[in-house]
Amino acid sequence: MNMSKNYVLFLVHIDDGMCDLVGNKYPKSGFIKAKKFEKNNDLRSGLCGILWGKAVKITDKTSFGKWVVVKTENNNLIKINDIDARNVYKFPRGIIMHIGNIKSCGKFIFKNLQQSSHCFSKEAKVLKEKEIIGTKMWNRRKK
Repeated sequence: MNMSKNYVLFLVHIDDGMCDLVGNKYPKSGFIKAKKFEKNNDLRSGLCGILWGKAVKITDKTSFGKWVVVKTENNNLIKINDIDARNVYKFPRGIIMHIGNIKSCGKFIFKNLQQSSHCFSKEAKVLKEKEIIGTKMWNRRKK
């Protein structure tokens, strides 16, 4: 990935075997690339995640697996649809930034959002704490 580009973050759910919905195996850290990527809205060909700051109805009611924060270039994003207002996108590759539960993912993104070394897009940098999944402000907003 070219570090001069802008990046966005996605939240991806993986199972206990570190695989996503379609079987892409996620390492504990480093680079993740889809087994197969096609530029269409078929979830079976690519990595799939929820765009940070754009989810409305996400809760951590899963009793299995983990959540992964994946950093990817803001080009080559394919919007799948607004499944339950979650803004699901497909993308070909990314860098694993954090693995944990929703709360730890929210804390990670809020803590690292303004670091210039991450090259986040302008849109990502202006997110407020209450818009970031898992942060205390976001959790209060849900109640």
